[in-house]
Amino acid sequence: MSKPESFETLATYKSRSLPLIDEAKEQGHKIAGLFCVYAPTELMYAAGVIPVGLCGKNQTPIPAAERDLPANLCPLIKSSYGYGITDSCPFFGASDFIVGETTCDGKKKMYELLERIKPLHLMHLPYSQKDESSLAFWTGELHKFAAFWKRKPDIGLPRMSFVRKSGCTTGSENSCCALPPQARHPFPLFPAWTCSA
Repeated sequence: MSKPESFETLATYKSRSLPLIDEAKEQGHKIAGLFCVYAPTELMYAAGVIPVGLCGKNQTPIPAAERDLPANLCPLIKSSYGYGITDSCPFFGASDFIVGETTCDGKKKMYELLERIKPLHLMHLPYSQKDESSLAFWTGELHKFAAFWKRKPDIGLPRMSFVRKSGCTTGSENSCCALPPQARHPFPLFPAWTCSA
């Protein structure tokens, strides 16, 4: 039984994407390293920032990570952190900054350590999607993310701000925020790359 043609496409993403990242950086785009799907990629694309996935899926960098992290910690976290500290993931190396999220305590510790290597913004997730306050909480985190960009002129992030949607009559800033209109991003949506070799 032969593999579908799409398998070859997926197998070569890493090698095909690195030249695109180099091209994007040459054109002045910033690269954001992400570890989770909760990071607001829409905001990044709207600002011309290209998000790339950084989750490690290989055991090779784990021994290096265990110099700083407990041996009984999640292998995904140790692999991801190991790639960062050994500089063996080209996507981590290309990232100008990292966007983290509070999906687990192990990742929070990893982010605390990675912040020593690269600029990092940690986004706190609401504990429930059903609680009425969750949307307001998450909107606040998006505003904090925009403020992070303003505080980091050393990495040259574009100015990010929210605007009020036209026709909004609720009076609530949290339900009436939108990004200002931007031109279509010049690069295709990058897949969630990972370092696995």
